[in-house]
This record gives sequence, structure tokens and C-alpha cells, in this order.
Amino acid sequence: MSRALLRRGRVYEDAVGLFQPYREIQDENPEARESMRVVIGRARENKQFLFLFVNNRLEGNARLTILSLVDK
Repeated sequence: MSRALLRRGRVYEDAVGLFQPYREIQDENPEARESMRVVIGRARENKQFLFLFVNNRLEGNARLTILSLVDK
């Protein structure tokens, strides 16, 4: 299990204020995206299940963040 919740150093309450109403990517986080790709790749290589939780407070819209991972 892995969780992508917030940009490193960002406080939850700050992210809520910045990103509501969570309609679009507002602060792309390439470092987090690459980390998620690495975790996904390792799970595939090891033929393991992976539960990856992505929060709206990471970039502004979790659904679009997830879609960015499968487009690459």
C-alpha cells in the first residue's frame, strides 16, 4: 500500500485552501508522479498487488493525477 497525499512540506489545511473545489491540476508534482511510477513498476515486476491512494490535496485533482500516470 502506498499513499500520495500532500506535496512534501505542505500543510494539509494549506492544500485544502489552495485546491478547492478540486476541479483541475493546480500544482503538478513531477517528483510525486515519478515516485508513483516507480512503485507501480516494482509491483508489476514482482507480480504483486498494489493499493495506491492518491489524494486531491496532492495536485488539486486526484483523478487527473492518476490519469497522468497511465498516459506515460
